Amino acid sequence: MIKKAPEGLWLALALAPGPEEVQELVKKYGRLGHGNQSEGKIILETVGGGFRHAVALSLNMLGKDLLKEWDPYIVKYLYSERTTPTDTIRLQLRDLINHGLQQDAVQSHVEWVGKKLVLGGIPNSLIGVAWIQLLKNFREPRPWLRCEYCSMPFPIRRKGAGRFCSDSCRVSSYQKQQRQSK
Repeated sequence: MIKKAPEGLWLALALAPGPEEVQELVKKYGRLGHGNQSEGKIILETVGGGFRHAVALSLNMLGKDLLKEWDPYIVKYLYSERTTPTDTIRLQLRDLINHGLQQDAVQSHVEWVGKKLVLGGIPNSLIGVAWIQLLKNFREPRPWLRCEYCSMPFPIRRKGAGRFCSDSCRVSSYQKQQRQSK
């Protein structure tokens, strides 16, 4: 079962330094894969393979100027300037996302949004959610920070705002400060 995943799951998975950190996200939010896929294999592909590479390529396509508002840790960990031609990066990114969406069981569907028929996806797994989030962030880029309390990435919604990903983390941080000051 997949629990409601945070908006920053895609970045949390890409930032995970190893399988243990990915496993922590799995415990919190649900099964990474689907069907009879091996969790271990998916974890290795996520941490060291296609998903992290797709995130890095998407940041490269966004460019340095847009990344100036992002958390410096995220940029340092995932961004590297590439000398590869933009068209080549675009093709690589397209192929990685298509492969990820197909491989990780994201079922496509269409629905009416006003007078437009829109193609959407329903993920069957946590990595499927992450692929959809990556695609959404690439299509509608916005800056991201890491929560000062739990380190979960979250989008900046307004200028000058944001130290915590949720009210829960804000309150927990305050309570921790109060305990430490006693």
